[in-house]
Amino acid sequence: MKKFDPSIDPDRLEAEVLHHSEMFYEWAAMLAEARAEVLQCKDDLTYIQAKTAKRLREESVGRITEDMIKEGVAVAFDVTDAKTRLRSAQLRQDKIQAAVDTLHQRKVNLQDAVRLFLSNFFSDPETTGLDATEIRSKLNKRQWHREQADDAWDEEA
Repeated sequence: MKKFDPSIDPDRLEAEVLHHSEMFYEWAAMLAEARAEVLQCKDDLTYIQAKTAKRLREESVGRITEDMIKEGVAVAFDVTDAKTRLRSAQLRQDKIQAAVDTLHQRKVNLQDAVRLFLSNFFSDPETTGLDATEIRSKLNKRQWHREQADDAWDEEA
């Protein structure tokens, strides 16, 4: 199975957005193939179980019950081998499904990253030309005015 990398490089946002649909299609196609493989394995298992049950009935000497046939089918090498192949195919399908689900989330993350980019979230901060002392002085004055307004409000109430 192909290596899956859902990471997003914010410095290459345009390329990531353009590459996403190709990446999603590739993994969705792999998922379709995995689902087909699981269905084929299920069909194979059903066929092997029926063939084994028929063989057990034909080869039996004496009276044989359905429970005995079920037990014989359950332990037959061909059946256990088919079950192992089915479980392996299901595991592969589940892993690919997880990748496709992650790609849905990646799409949402890309949309959010584009929105942030368009709102200049990633831009460099701009300064007002004031130094730190002047900024602190203005903030202290604002705080003093807020406290005076709060005190006046409290006195009225």
